[in-house]
Amino acid sequence: MALALSTPASHSAWHPLYRQALLHYRRGQIEASLALLEQLPQQQLQEDLDTVLLIGLNLFRSVQLARLSDHLRRHHGLADQPEMQLLQARLWRAQGDLEEAASLLQLLRTRSDAAHVRRQASFELVAIEDQRRNYATAWAIAAEEHQRSTLPYSIELQEQSLRLTAESARRSGPALIRQASCRVEQTAFLMGLPRSGTSLLEQMLDQHGRVSGIGETAFPGRMADAIAAEERGWPSGAQRVPISCLNGLQDAYNEFVRLELEVPLDHWSVDKTVFPMTQPLAIACVLPGATMIRMIRDPFDTLVSIFLANMEPSWGWTGSVESILRMIYCERMFVPIILESLEIPHLQVEYESLVKQPRPVLTTVLKTMGLPLEEACLHPERNQRVVMTLSHDQVRQAIHADSIGRWQNYAEFLPKELFADAADTCP
Repeated sequence: MALALSTPASHSAWHPLYRQALLHYRRGQIEASLALLEQLPQQQLQEDLDTVLLIGLNLFRSVQLARLSDHLRRHHGLADQPEMQLLQARLWRAQGDLEEAASLLQLLRTRSDAAHVRRQASFELVAIEDQRRNYATAWAIAAEEHQRSTLPYSIELQEQSLRLTAESARRSGPALIRQASCRVEQTAFLMGLPRSGTSLLEQMLDQHGRVSGIGETAFPGRMADAIAAEERGWPSGAQRVPISCLNGLQDAYNEFVRLELEVPLDHWSVDKTVFPMTQPLAIACVLPGATMIRMIRDPFDTLVSIFLANMEPSWGWTGSVESILRMIYCERMFVPIILESLEIPHLQVEYESLVKQPRPVLTTVLKTMGLPLEEACLHPERNQRVVMTLSHDQVRQAIHADSIGRWQNYAEFLPKELFADAADTCP
């Protein structure tokens, strides 16, 4: 989760240039965002918290640490604001000053009145303790914050939805769904649970001269919601949704990708979605012909990485070991059935294989897109595109396998019965 912007204290933060700059920031278009912010009135640039914070976030995300340090010094009058203090702590951590960062984060997580600041400070501190190999402390802080701020979630509803979709797909095959009138070309989706390696693969593909990564868009979820709303149900709505509705959704997606994001017609667009549950069916309805690339990772590494990360608290299932394992099981059990039964073009990529043998794995991925391997794809750390997910630090590093087996640092905190069950059910 990115550092949240505060609710504007004045109308100045709702200046049209600010809103446009915020949109560019959320898309990872840092230079465009900064250029717009520089055009704001001097008073807003100097005194408005949201504007000053957005400039700082742009500099942090693009790893312009010297500029960020100078920016914070110039705006010392806002230094008592929790969001600015959180940004200062993140800067110290990036500069290697872990003690100063940890002290400030501990202060924020225990004394801040803002719930989102406390949560962000807690998980930033988790990352520092993990970096310092204080694994028991890291786990305890994460568990405490989940109990305090992660919302309740009924995992049974997700399991039931996936099971029904898989059973319907297996029973009906491609006849389960209606599809838009036109097939799409050069459109791909990366699917996988959070922390499964989709950001890394997207950065690698984005290095190709004919591929454009577009990050995590909200469109797949909107497609699923629109289909369900048309016929008041899921997955049955996919059999009865009007073709005109699907055509409209396809037109909206193509306009967003090709016009608003300016992805050339001769480029592949790569859309990364972290919820591959019901969305493969929705994508198959709206965007027939799209290629789906499914990322999987060791279930225990996935579990630990999710639990220790600052996921959206409303997701709920990310807040307990049991619910995370059940979600992993559901994805492993039912998503392949949906993809295969609906005859959706797809490829499965293992994270471990990708980082250990990037050349042959990436060659295979690009071959499915009709593209040759380019050497630049093997160096995602050179990609100037800014990733806005929790993986933004990792994907700026050269490909490495250091995170494989990370779960072993936390094995003592995993319930042994769940651990054994997952070993049997998660291939």
